Amino acid sequence: GEPNQEFFLAKSGGVSMRMVNALGSNGSVTHIWKKNINEFKKIEIATTCSRYFMQIEDGVHAMLMAGMLPSATYTVFSAPYVNMLELGQEFLMLNTKSPDWYEVIRPYPGEAISEGLISNTEKMEDTEVSWIKKVVHG
Repeated sequence: GEPNQEFFLAKSGGVSMRMVNALGSNGSVTHIWKKNINEFKKIEIATTCSRYFMQIEDGVHAMLMAGMLPSATYTVFSAPYVNMLELGQEFLMLNTKSPDWYEVIRPYPGEAISEGLISNTEKMEDTEVSWIKKVVHG
């Protein structure tokens, strides 16, 4: 494949960190769902989709830790992989709504049903930080 920005960053002595979805961040699915609930609308869930999630604080911690590692591309390995239906139902219960107060939607055009931390041409290697893995190309 063609070299990407991660490749050039690592070759120039930099560190890149692949992140996952940050729960509660502006624009995250929970942010959108909260807005819907506040407007007395059912939340919309693409029930066939699954995603990796982490807390905002965990993302900041991961970036700080990666900055202390040697030049390379890294990814968070401890983020839970969650089905969107399960996340939506739990979100509804935490926000005093019935766990069935949602509408099923199709994934948006181009949206993946599932996501991965690495491509099929990459592998992960251990680092000094157990929950951060180095991404190795090729």
